Amino acid sequence: MNRPSLIAGLVLLASPLTATLHAQGASARGATIWIRSGGGSATELVGSVFAAPQFVIGERGDRFAFGVGLGFTRASENDEDEWGIGSRSEEKLTATLFQAGPEFLLDMWRSSDGRTRGNIGGGVSVGRVSIVEESMDTYSGQTQRSESRSSGTLVTVRLGVGGDHFLDRHFALGLEAGVRATVALDIQEKGVPGNRIGFSAAGTYAALRAQVVFGR
Repeated sequence: MNRPSLIAGLVLLASPLTATLHAQGASARGATIWIRSGGGSATELVGSVFAAPQFVIGERGDRFAFGVGLGFTRASENDEDEWGIGSRSEEKLTATLFQAGPEFLLDMWRSSDGRTRGNIGGGVSVGRVSIVEESMDTYSGQTQRSESRSSGTLVTVRLGVGGDHFLDRHFALGLEAGVRATVALDIQEKGVPGNRIGFSAAGTYAALRAQVVFGR
């Protein structure tokens, strides 16, 4: 057998192995979850407080992933004062925030083995904010209680760029940075018509990202 024929034979023998290695290096397809975890920046803290989605359940394809992002926050504050025997006051504030909406990742670049990808990602989520204020005043054995409830709408828009590296076909780690804005609309106290307030927060963010794919 001459050298050209030997080389051709080796190429033919190596082709299935090369295809197998390439397939092993690419990501799996199927159901997926991914989580973004930010640092201690003010924007990340604000995003967490506003329940901006950081947990996504969805589907992974060849070059894209999409799903539903979920975010939930519940915070409370309690303030107690005593100014004499049998005289005290207590105020409690509880805020509950929830958001959900579509999220996506779209690969714009991939390495030759498919394990490292550069992508863009974003999402839009809508939810509710509910605030309950309770107070109790005790004076000379007499106790007075009062409660007020307020609620409104939350909207978050996010767009970022980043990348992932698949350590295994079913697990990837990555980074993401971008801009995010959250707006609270029409927060109104129950039983008090016409009194509406709103607030907003926007800025850049950076986050670590982990993705698990439950598929082939």
